[in-house]
Amino acid sequence: MTGRDAAAEILGPRWIERMCCPACPSLAGREAALAPGEDAWVCVSCGARYPVAWGIPDLRTEARERDPSDTDRLARAFYERVYAEQSYGREEQGEHVEPLRAMLAGVREDGMVLELGTGLGALQNVHAAYVGTDLSIEALVRHIRRPAFAADARRLPLRCGVVDAVFTVAVLEHVPEPERALAEIARVLKPGGRAYIAPAWNCRTWAAEGLNVRPYRDLTLSQRIRKATIPVRDSLAWRGAFAIPRRALRRLGWMLGGRPTAYRYKPLDGNFEVFWASDSDAVAQLDPHETALYFESRGWEIESPAGVAGRLFHRAQPLRIRRPPEAP
Repeated sequence: MTGRDAAAEILGPRWIERMCCPACPSLAGREAALAPGEDAWVCVSCGARYPVAWGIPDLRTEARERDPSDTDRLARAFYERVYAEQSYGREEQGEHVEPLRAMLAGVREDGMVLELGTGLGALQNVHAAYVGTDLSIEALVRHIRRPAFAADARRLPLRCGVVDAVFTVAVLEHVPEPERALAEIARVLKPGGRAYIAPAWNCRTWAAEGLNVRPYRDLTLSQRIRKATIPVRDSLAWRGAFAIPRRALRRLGWMLGGRPTAYRYKPLDGNFEVFWASDSDAVAQLDPHETALYFESRGWEIESPAGVAGRLFHRAQPLRIRRPPEAP
């Protein structure tokens, strides 16, 4: 099946009642209801109209902004183009199927399991209550055959506390201001709900220039010097020598202060012109311990990795967290 023949199922009433206007200026918490139509969904409060394409509502708020940021504009155009050309794919995700099914075993079929960033749809069959969202309309209409909507992970068109479980794989490193996406995960999850967070941790600063894959003859002198140092900078010993003390200090600071931590990450200049290799389009370098600490400092349970040592030495495995039954 090719082209738009693989468009997703249309969202039914039980999904729509959990959704809301993602940019309504009139109500706190973005709880304004949406009235679905064949050609557009309309906010019953502010009157905003969101177009529908091939049965998929386009609830991306930047689609309504007159002056989106350069990064948002370039990223949106890039992902629509590469998915339309079928020239972009995320890494193999089969390793996540069984862990996700185990985590989702307790979710009822009339619940809601949300995937942030569907991509090629490799994980759309992990649960009967699946709903997918992606920034790219092309990704959804070409690859998703389950209920889906287009949205920005930083501003989800969902009411507070309506999602049983959220998972995201190889996505958050492509989201500018990823702390906003983490806050949205926390907002939409039900008390006791679980999240499975598996970005490409610690994306390399040289990926946007493709220094790890381009031959020396194509590089400037400065790029050649940086390429030559990659084996050292990418070694486990080098990275651990900086990461472990930094993580320990962050944890100690939280323990002494006792307040929710601000999320720290390194912004990257994603390449939206040439896709040299995996994560050359990444815009954020994320640390798994920092991400765990963000939730832990807010009273969430970190189910995996277990224990302080496991988080301090966390490398590439997914982070699995649980919102407390009585969330603050």
